[in-house]
Amino acid sequence: MATEENSIDNIERIETAANEVSAPEFFITEVRVAADKMSASLSIGPVTGQKGIITAELLISKLNKAGVVYGIDADLLGKVADSWNRNPRYIETPPIAKGSYPEPGKEGLLKMVVKHLTTAKDINKALGKKYYGEIAALAPKIQRVDPGTVIARREGSIPDKPGQNVLGEILGKTREAEVSAAGIVEANNIYISKNVYTAAKTGIVYIEKEHPAVMPLDFNGLADIQTSPDMMDAHLVILPAGENGTMPTEDDVRNLIAEKQIIYGLNEEAVKGAVTRFTDGSIIAQEVIEIARGLPAVTGDDGYVEFCFNTESSLTPNISEDGSADYKNLNLITSVSEGDILAILHPPGKGTPGVDVLGRPRPALDGKKAFLPVGTNTQVSRENQDHLVAVTNGIARYDGRLVTITEGHYINGDVDYSTGNVFYEKSITIKGDIKSGFEVKCGGDLQVHGIIEDCIIDVGESLLCKYGFVGNGKGIINAKSDVNLGFIKNQNVNCAGSVNIAKESINSNINASKIQIHGNTLSAAGGILTATNSIIVRTVGNISGIKTILQIVPPPELTEEFNKAEAAAKDFTDKLKKLNYQMQSLPPKARLDAELMKKFKNATIAVQQQIAALEDRQRKLHIQMNNFDDAFIRIDRVAYPGTIFKFGQRNMVLTEMLNGVKSLRLINMEIKII
Repeated sequence: MATEENSIDNIERIETAANEVSAPEFFITEVRVAADKMSASLSIGPVTGQKGIITAELLISKLNKAGVVYGIDADLLGKVADSWNRNPRYIETPPIAKGSYPEPGKEGLLKMVVKHLTTAKDINKALGKKYYGEIAALAPKIQRVDPGTVIARREGSIPDKPGQNVLGEILGKTREAEVSAAGIVEANNIYISKNVYTAAKTGIVYIEKEHPAVMPLDFNGLADIQTSPDMMDAHLVILPAGENGTMPTEDDVRNLIAEKQIIYGLNEEAVKGAVTRFTDGSIIAQEVIEIARGLPAVTGDDGYVEFCFNTESSLTPNISEDGSADYKNLNLITSVSEGDILAILHPPGKGTPGVDVLGRPRPALDGKKAFLPVGTNTQVSRENQDHLVAVTNGIARYDGRLVTITEGHYINGDVDYSTGNVFYEKSITIKGDIKSGFEVKCGGDLQVHGIIEDCIIDVGESLLCKYGFVGNGKGIINAKSDVNLGFIKNQNVNCAGSVNIAKESINSNINASKIQIHGNTLSAAGGILTATNSIIVRTVGNISGIKTILQIVPPPELTEEFNKAEAAAKDFTDKLKKLNYQMQSLPPKARLDAELMKKFKNATIAVQQQIAALEDRQRKLHIQMNNFDDAFIRIDRVAYPGTIFKFGQRNMVLTEMLNGVKSLRLINMEIKII
């Protein structure tokens, strides 16, 4: 043990002389105190020629003189003295004095005596708030505490125990010492004294990391006025009072209104109603009440152009009281004479100024000015700058941007052997019928006042036939815009726009973007109606179960592009086969030509890349071609058994009568009746 003590570094040595002047002794001692002062030991040696007996008390006195006063082991010193007395010699003792380290106390169980918040969700709702009204929704979980209110007690606490070194110096300041020095400890707006926790401020209590805390809160009610950024409205924001809190008075609200300088549009009833609710305590959560609204400035109406002729190409037939429809009083083509008024310009309206809640004027904008759509063969009237007039005889047309006057061909009768086939690059009006076997082609609109029989019609724009298109299936209408017919029977129509039929379609095939047939007791019976967007009919099929197909298909441009990509992919596949055949047919000597083989390889890779790109394009087009999300078929009255509905490759055969307004859509690749 002595060897261990000799090896300890930083030992403080305190020596005691062997022979004091006043009383020579028979032994010498050396007291050694560790650097941390937490232990002390002795070195004892005999004095030559001197004898005597050592006692524990004598050794303790030596230690005391060296300053060692705490943790002395008297029993160990007695044993050291006995050993030395039996055989006086040089002795190094083990530590005969040891200090004690501080021991932390242990907090007892915390017992809360007020309602408090515990969950992170509730605490986060409350943190940062100043007024009770902002957290009124938490009322069942909280209560008001004021300075001095006991909020919790700790039971069974063990205080901190200080330490002491061998020199008797106290180690570590205890919590009890702090309390004794300050009288009280404050933490988290709480006073702690003798395990009793009391509030230091008015507020609510919550538990954070197992320790209580007081969140300062004003329990008085609050009234504030918030205005919109444009100062066009003002709202009274009311926060209710909490426990023992008071609400603002009417004078407080009036002073607030005056402070905010709100002088226009004040709603006195809203203000008085809010004040009444202050006093009766019916406001239990934050409320926002509009108390003032300015007069908004009103922008003037925009100027506009009033057209004096029909500008629509897709016509809706007139519906009579009995439900029948016809085009008798509608015209697709409007013939005009020089000087006729084509359009009237209406000026924009003046704006009406407003006032904000501060009484400041709010300027208003006038409406936007419109302009006459002056096109070919039209001009602004010299007599009236707001009128657009024709400068020549012809047919008026509006293309969505300009009004133009073009020459029109007028046939005052039938198209038959007296006229022959009719080919004209602009619009045509036919007063009578178009007889079987004849052909009419025009670059503009075609308007027929009679019947179209088995003939070929090509129209560059829209077509209106006020009666019908009938025959034995040899007739066909091709139009680049809309087709409007009174009825159709045993015929064919291909249209890039919409097809509108006033009455019925019998055993006819129609292809268009949209199809609408207005016939009431009979709309479509027999034939195939094909559209890319929508089909609307009132009655489809008949009681005898005639086969009638209504189908939604991909747009023709997508189908055309898909077919082209498919054909191109086939061509490149054939080319790849030829390249492979040529490579395999090469003689052995040619296959050793590195440059030639490199060319074959590069050509093969290029063709393979082309095939891959085309197949990828086909996949994307296939997805587009099967996307019918916006397409629908609508039956407004009844659909009879024998009707077939199709969406792309999906189809539904109707086996029972379908009554009432019903829509059919493709949903998740299934046809659904809605």
